[in-house]
Amino acid sequence: MKKLLVMFFAVMFCITFVSSYSYVLQEDTLSDVKIACFDTDNLYCTSTTNCTITIYNSDQTVLINNDNMSYNENYFNYTFTPTKIGEYPTVVNCVGGTAAYSTFEILVTNSGYDGIAIEWVLIFVLLLAYGLIIFGFYREEHPPVTMGAIILLVTALYIWINGFGILGAKSLISQFIAAANFIVGAFLTVQALGELKN
Repeated sequence: MKKLLVMFFAVMFCITFVSSYSYVLQEDTLSDVKIACFDTDNLYCTSTTNCTITIYNSDQTVLINNDNMSYNENYFNYTFTPTKIGEYPTVVNCVGGTAAYSTFEILVTNSGYDGIAIEWVLIFVLLLAYGLIIFGFYREEHPPVTMGAIILLVTALYIWINGFGILGAKSLISQFIAAANFIVGAFLTVQALGELKN
């Protein structure tokens, strides 16, 4: 049973590191999306290549539909002003001597900052919480487990309200991370309180 719980906590912790954003942009600020384009000889695409961009809202409705990107010597550029915080799936399609496309995610936050510093603090706090829980289970001591569970509860509430570091905005992933850690923390806290009464 202890090994199963340790494996569960390890998996829950690893889930918190998932991220896939290519761009982090600031809400209501003119922003550039730049894409390098290469031909079949691995040379930069020429001005005869046409690249278009399609950006979807988080609900999969089209925000920008096949708008032309500007050609520069080493990349194609698209400038726009994101007006809503969230995640935006994006497709760039280039047609020239050959056809190619690229898909990626754009994250729009209120600051345009990806939150790397706070992410490391949250990672440290989550490591500490799960470390205390695992230590308490192996030693069969309730105080470390209870302390780790309470740290998980507080951290989960913070993530629920503010999002998780690089996710910046309250995304589905950050909400899942918060909910999963809150459930684990609440379960362990209730279990520890129940055992203290006995």
